Amino acid sequence: MNVIISIFIIVFAILQIILFFKLWRATNDIAKIKNEICKGNIPVQNATKANQNKFAIGDLVAATDNKNQTMLISRINNKGEYVCETASGEYVGVFSGDNLTKA
Repeated sequence: MNVIISIFIIVFAILQIILFFKLWRATNDIAKIKNEICKGNIPVQNATKANQNKFAIGDLVAATDNKNQTMLISRINNKGEYVCETASGEYVGVFSGDNLTKA
């Protein structure tokens, strides 16, 4: 009986070690996924200087190639492009500073 319990404990310990390393790898994968998702978002102060002077987050703008729909700038990506949403929060698209005018 002691042999069966010892084998069971050894198998259980090995499975716990395997689980530990699987969880460790999963947390690294989640960190990589998070970095990929957040890669395009930077604060306004780090945006390109040319576009930084044109518009800021929260400005109401209209796009010339989007039927002059009034939009709100929600963020600026690392390329200096403006990510725009409608007033209700619907994603509209990403626009360069040349395609936008103040509304």
